[in-house]
Amino acid sequence: MNSGPGRVFSSCVLAVLCSVFCLCVAAFLVNLVPFDTDVSVLAASSAVKPEEFRPEPAERLVYLIVLCAGPVLLYAFYALWRRYFERAPRDPLAAKMPGLAAGLGIFWTAAALLSSYRLSLTGAASWAAGIALACWVALPRARAARDGLGRIAVAAGRIIAPLLVLAVFLHGLFTPANTRETFCWTIHFPAVFHSVWEVFNGRVLLHDFANQYGLYPHFLAPLFKLTGLSVLKFTAVMSGLAAGSYLLLFAVVRREIADRTRLYWSFALAVFLHYFWGKLSFDEVYFQYVPLRLLFPALGLWLAQRWCYAPAARNHAFATAVCCAGMLWNIDSGLVVFCAWLLTLGFVRFSSDQPARALKLFGADIGFCACSLGLVFAGYAGAIRLGYGAWPDFSRLFSYHSFYYGSGYYMLPMRVLDLWNVPALLYAGGLMHSVVVLRRDARYSPSAAVVFMLSVLGAGLFSYYQGRSHIYNLYSVSWPAWLLAGIYLDRLLRLAPEFPGGAGALEWARGAALACFFSVAGLLLVNAGVIAAGAVEKLAFSGYDGTVVSQAGFIGANAAPGEKIQIFSYRQSVLELLSGRRSAKRFPALVETVRRADYDALADALCCPEISGVFIDLETVGYVPDNEKIVARTRRCRTLKACDRGLCLFK
Repeated sequence: MNSGPGRVFSSCVLAVLCSVFCLCVAAFLVNLVPFDTDVSVLAASSAVKPEEFRPEPAERLVYLIVLCAGPVLLYAFYALWRRYFERAPRDPLAAKMPGLAAGLGIFWTAAALLSSYRLSLTGAASWAAGIALACWVALPRARAARDGLGRIAVAAGRIIAPLLVLAVFLHGLFTPANTRETFCWTIHFPAVFHSVWEVFNGRVLLHDFANQYGLYPHFLAPLFKLTGLSVLKFTAVMSGLAAGSYLLLFAVVRREIADRTRLYWSFALAVFLHYFWGKLSFDEVYFQYVPLRLLFPALGLWLAQRWCYAPAARNHAFATAVCCAGMLWNIDSGLVVFCAWLLTLGFVRFSSDQPARALKLFGADIGFCACSLGLVFAGYAGAIRLGYGAWPDFSRLFSYHSFYYGSGYYMLPMRVLDLWNVPALLYAGGLMHSVVVLRRDARYSPSAAVVFMLSVLGAGLFSYYQGRSHIYNLYSVSWPAWLLAGIYLDRLLRLAPEFPGGAGALEWARGAALACFFSVAGLLLVNAGVIAAGAVEKLAFSGYDGTVVSQAGFIGANAAPGEKIQIFSYRQSVLELLSGRRSAKRFPALVETVRRADYDALADALCCPEISGVFIDLETVGYVPDNEKIVARTRRCRTLKACDRGLCLFK
């Protein structure tokens, strides 16, 4: 007779297969629907090229269906197959499931990896070495050597893990004299710095203008009021928050992974894959995700874990307050972490209590979270009103999201078989384990709640990649998957073959997991020198690009303090900070100016008679067609006086 664990495992595998099949059928049917993707009206009101609008209504609907129906299907199919095996306990299908699952998982993962990459010689060598090392570890006669290797691995992990966090901090530090990547320095950095500079000078987000990356400038404003604001101070704060986010994630996995070797190396590999892997081919500082979209998910996850292990009222209240505040810091990730926390509360209640009591407790949780959210938003609005004299307009909180995600601006489609399949499988595994716990076929533990929250977080944050399906965005959103992979590996290596036919499949699964683990570790070690160089080179060497410093000097020499001027440049905020001059009229960052009405208002300001001088950075006008039209209009209403490093003064 098949044992209980065998039937549970078989039911899980079949539930996943059946759910994937049903979702694939749903995706096929959705793609048959003729969606209206006419963007002519929207394109006419925007300042970007019409061909840059790529609406994805079918893909977005499929993602939402998977997100909502996936867990329900897992639960339904698991219950169905569980009853089947209880009625037919001698069914040979259960005995074959472990081998089928191991083979299917290895095949699926390999197919996703091979479809995503053309392996370099270094990558191929790392994977070959990882597979060979995994085979060697499996040999019985290698036990003594394994023990010695384990001691070395612990020592190395204790050194490498903190060094990677230090490298994250150092990598984000720079000054205007230490910049090289023109596009990143011109586009990506001003997109996060401009709103901080404006708030530092008394502007109010959601009143004077909206900011697509959230209200984090108001959170940081008190600190910069004490320390002053400069590019180096700003990057130091951002880098400190990035390093702090990873330390919070380390605190989470430290409680979940018992073995010290696997703990340090799993964390190190998660940081490597999330932060450094993409930067090996395109090195840039992208604060838009780390720390802006990582800080509150990491903090919320850590606080949720504390409550799961110590369910005191103060831990519950603190986690709820932080998850609510995360929606103000950055609505993209904040909304996801708030929903993940609420769902985790429901999971804990229904897994550890009787249904009637669980429903009562979860209802109280929903009410408490809703009230907390209202209080946090009201408190924020009151603080802004007292500090700045204006009320924020929360209706503008999603203004950029409707333009980008809703209308398809700058979006890219997903491929069916790609690297994203790997984190998706890891999330499915976490949700499947949660279903087993909910069905009381496995004992509830705080660790199960952490796995559930990581799976929900990963599935929700995946929307960032679903919209713009660029490989670098996948690196950004997949950090929950890499943490889950470390937790799974630790449990897999401690798992006993408790079901018939499971021993061989378990060894195959362990071998495949260790091969991936060793291969990624090899990639980390091979690229350690590149990572170290990228961490120190920005501050160790200066003079990469003196353009912005020279331009700021040009503005300072040609504009008196208090004179009404206007700066038309993507680096406007940095030029104002360095020159000690401010533009007379305030607009969103040029990189965030995507609506034609904003461009028309800006063009009017450049020709306004009350403005004595206009500084136009001709090097940055080519990114958007309307920039050149604004320059041409300015030439008609003003006279060119002087230029320096591409920055020209018009009077």
